[in-house]
Amino acid sequence: MIASLALGHLIETEIIVGFNRHMDRLGLDLEKDSFGPEEFLIKAIGKSVAIVGGTPRGVLYGVNSLLTDEWGCRWFTPLLNRIPGHKRLTLRTLERRYQPPFEWREAQYWSGPDNNWTFHNFLNQDFAKLRPEQGWHPGLSHNYFVHTALSLVPPDKYMEEHPDYFWTGEGDEPRSNPWAADRKGWIGLCLTNPDVARIAAQSLLEARRKQPEGDLYYCIYSMDYGDWCECPRCRCRCTAVVDCGLIAETVQ
Repeated sequence: MIASLALGHLIETEIIVGFNRHMDRLGLDLEKDSFGPEEFLIKAIGKSVAIVGGTPRGVLYGVNSLLTDEWGCRWFTPLLNRIPGHKRLTLRTLERRYQPPFEWREAQYWSGPDNNWTFHNFLNQDFAKLRPEQGWHPGLSHNYFVHTALSLVPPDKYMEEHPDYFWTGEGDEPRSNPWAADRKGWIGLCLTNPDVARIAAQSLLEARRKQPEGDLYYCIYSMDYGDWCECPRCRCRCTAVVDCGLIAETVQ
């Protein structure tokens, strides 16, 4: 339903999907460029219904909204849906223009990776691998998706020449975090080292150059454990702004 309908004549009762010559005959003064990427309009005009929207998912969401909000279709789980049987489809007087208030919408739930469930529930997480006919994914880079600190500044590339970029918690610098005290080989990134933010930025820019289309969001994120750098600079700074504040300063 991505393509516009291409019927020869406008009939009395019609569901018109997308901007096309049938839409022009209805006299709707709308510009495609006025719609956001996921924004849509459903409008009942006489006995016809027009669904228009932006690219890539606006028109698709308009069709989906007609099915779910007006005609009761539901996708509860990847294995359970409800498609009501209607002897006659009816539609109330309707003019609804809508766009999702949040650009990124994700459910951290077992159904999330299923692209059909994700699409029909108006989510767009990258893990669902939305197909092209579902508008594709909005672009959270998988290579830089959470816990990215050591991907941005890889120890195997920098540790030998710049051990000051990293924290191992070994030798004369024991860990103060009791949960991480017995974890050998865990490495923390020194966020107060001025070179670290520069190298991280270079890593992101290089990733963007390699894939100029599709990825809109990149995570700058601590590793998945309590292995913070505890050099004197970081300990002093964390006392002032706490750990998450130090991450925010590095991102900026």
